[in-house]
Amino acid sequence: MEGFEKLWEHMQACVRCDACLTYCPLTRVLGFERSPLITVLFTGFSSRWDLPMLQDLIFHSTLCGACEVVCPRQIPISQTVEWVRRKFVDKCFPLPLRYLELLEAVRAEGNPFKELRAKRQEAYRRRHDKPSSLLFYPGCVTLYREPDLVRAFEMIMEKAGVAFQTLPKEETCCGSVLLKTGFEGEAERLANLNLQLFRQKNVKVIVTNCPGCHRMFKKYLNSETDFEILHVSQYFLRLLEAGKLRPKAFEGEVTITYHDPCDLGRRAGIYEEPRRIIASVPNVNLVEMAYNRERAICCGAGGGVGALNRSLALKMSKLIVEQAEMVKAQILVTGCPLCKRFIKEAIKDQEQLNVMELTEFVVRLL
Repeated sequence: MEGFEKLWEHMQACVRCDACLTYCPLTRVLGFERSPLITVLFTGFSSRWDLPMLQDLIFHSTLCGACEVVCPRQIPISQTVEWVRRKFVDKCFPLPLRYLELLEAVRAEGNPFKELRAKRQEAYRRRHDKPSSLLFYPGCVTLYREPDLVRAFEMIMEKAGVAFQTLPKEETCCGSVLLKTGFEGEAERLANLNLQLFRQKNVKVIVTNCPGCHRMFKKYLNSETDFEILHVSQYFLRLLEAGKLRPKAFEGEVTITYHDPCDLGRRAGIYEEPRRIIASVPNVNLVEMAYNRERAICCGAGGGVGALNRSLALKMSKLIVEQAEMVKAQILVTGCPLCKRFIKEAIKDQEQLNVMELTEFVVRLL
C-alpha cells in the first residue's frame, strides 16, 4: 500500500455491508462498536487522527485476514491496518509499551522473549551442524516456549532417515512479530541477516513449523533466491507419500479436528496437507469445525495481540474450543505452535479435548 491516497481509495470503496465485522474475531468477543476495522476505514482518517482511539483499536487487530475473505469489494483490510501501524512508527506516534519491549528484546537477543540467544541450542537433543541443503528453522516460539516440538522433529527425521542442519547459534528471529507491529525496517533487517546466513551455509530447502516464519521467508527470501520454503505439513506429507513414515493406528476410533492457522491457511493457502496427514492414520475420524479453512477463527494471538492483551486473545481462542466441542473432537491438531499454546490455555480444566501441534501429533504415531 502506498500512502494516504490509497487508504482513502479503500475507504471510498467500502459499501458498509458489515460482512467484515461479522467475521472479525474481535467483533465476536468485543462487539461491533470496538472493531478496529471501523476506526481504520471510517472515522480514524476521514477527518482527523484520533490517536487515543486509533492506538487502542488498531493495535488490537490480529491481522488474521478473515475480513478480507468475505469483503465483496476485496479491500485489503489487514494491509490497511498494517499500514497504519507503520505510520505510527514512522511518525513517532505513541506506541504500546509492550511493542517497544518486543523490539528491544529482538534487538538484544534475537527473539521477542528476551531469552538468552545461547539458549537456542538447548532445545535440541544433539547438534546438527554437518553441511546439508535442508535446514530446519523452528522459530522463536518453538525454541523458547515449545522445545519438545524441536525434539519431536528430530525423532521424525531420524525415523525417516533424513539428514538436516540447524543454525541455532547464528540464526536470528525471522522478524514476523516486528513486521506485524509496525517495525517494517527492523523486520527487513532481520530477513537480510538470515538470508545472508542461509546463502553462506548453502541452504536450498527451509522447513519450519511456524506459519509466521513461513510467511516471512516467502515474503523476503523467495524473490531473491531459489530457496524452497516448506511448512512441516508439506514436508511430512512428502515423507509419508515416499513411504519414509508409516504412522501407527490408534487403538479404537479417535475423533480429530484440525484448526487452520491464519498465516498458514488464509495467507499461504495450505489447507489440505495437514488434513491428509491426519486422515492417513488408521482409526481416525477427521471432522471439520463449522468455521474451517479460509473462514477459520483466529486464535487471537496473531498481530502482536497475544503479547499486548493475553486475556483478549484467550477469549478468541475460547471460540475455537467451543467449535471443537460442538463436533465432539477428542483431539484438536493445529499447524502452529502459537495457536497450540493459546488454544490449550483457553481450555483450562476441560480435559476431554487434547490440543496438539502437528509435529507432536506425527511423532506420537511412529
